[in-house]
Amino acid sequence: MANKFEQFSSTNNEYEQENTFPNTVKENVKEETNIDMNWEKKIKTSFSIKKSNLEKLDSLVKQTNARSRSSILDKIIEDTYEMFDK
Repeated sequence: MANKFEQFSSTNNEYEQENTFPNTVKENVKEETNIDMNWEKKIKTSFSIKKSNLEKLDSLVKQTNARSRSSILDKIIEDTYEMFDK
């Protein structure tokens, strides 16, 4: 006689069979997730910044409701790079 867990639970194989997605959906999700993860991938770095600029940066964070100082700095760097790359 099976124990109560074996009686009332499904096996992994049953779960996988019931919850399979077409391969294209899995691939699309993986691609989208990878793109998002690459965008969110951050490297910790340190640098010096003037106190007055730090205060301005904090002000920008508050005005734009940004998540952090680094998100503002990332945006400034990206926009400046695009400006000079043209």
